[in-house]
Amino acid sequence: MKTVFLIIAVAFALYSSAQIHVPPDSLNKTSNHELALQYISKGKQQNKTSNILLISGSALVVTGIVVALIGLDYSAPLFSPDAHANGGAIDAGGIMALGGCGLIATGIPFKYISRHNLKKGRLLLQSNNALPSASFNKGRIYSVGIQISL
Repeated sequence: MKTVFLIIAVAFALYSSAQIHVPPDSLNKTSNHELALQYISKGKQQNKTSNILLISGSALVVTGIVVALIGLDYSAPLFSPDAHANGGAIDAGGIMALGGCGLIATGIPFKYISRHNLKKGRLLLQSNNALPSASFNKGRIYSVGIQISL
């Protein structure tokens, strides 16, 4: 009985946390304006996530460097074995700095993806096309032609 209850609980948890599946017919019914707003809101959320990752990663790198430098004994030569008065502080500072670099490396792709989604949303708002196209300069194009009768 316990296993049946556990299986039902796990299945309910997986069902409730699964992504929403939208039928393909409803995708064709959304207008360009609604789709553009979805891209813009998605881009804003990704931009916020990237800012959080980049700022916290930078703060973690700076904190790790400070923790590592505080553990140095300045009376000994820098590269001697006695230079590290507190080896644990240097190890902890290095781990913090590496973790911060990882957060920064994670935040950079989010920044590029958010810019892409924001640009796609803005293009959809400006154009009437279903797919965003490159924005061209709408200037005058001059041409010269010759008609030859055969």
